[in-house]
Amino acid sequence: MIRRFYHQAKTCCGCLERLDIHHQKTVEELNASLARLYADALQLPDIPVRRRKIEDDAIRHGHPWNFQDESFWVVMNPLDATSFCQSSLKDALHDIEHDLEHGITLYESGEPFAAAALWRMFFFLHWGAHLVEVVPFLHTIIKGRTIS
Repeated sequence: MIRRFYHQAKTCCGCLERLDIHHQKTVEELNASLARLYADALQLPDIPVRRRKIEDDAIRHGHPWNFQDESFWVVMNPLDATSFCQSSLKDALHDIEHDLEHGITLYESGEPFAAAALWRMFFFLHWGAHLVEVVPFLHTIIKGRTIS
């Protein structure tokens, strides 16, 4: 499962690199990849996290996407209709990419269990929430272009 997640994380990061918000196919590819990534993250083994020091320059950093940032509204707690806030597409995508790349760096340095522990922990604490915010936003873009 860890190897499978690694490959899906690499695929997702590739989709993020190619993303052009104005090109329907790249938006569809990213959204499909994010959905698969979510399903695979739920299957990651529950491994205790051992802190690993990764030099920040060893992690690939996000890149400036060639589109104007989009803001959208998200509900922080679906059980509370008043718990909404504004989110940034570029910020959410950057956070997803950064956390995935951190794990990819660990995996490729020969520490697949440390990578899996990090991916799983931050899936529940950080990047998973951004993924859940971005998927419906991208779906709205896809739907709007397909129906019109």
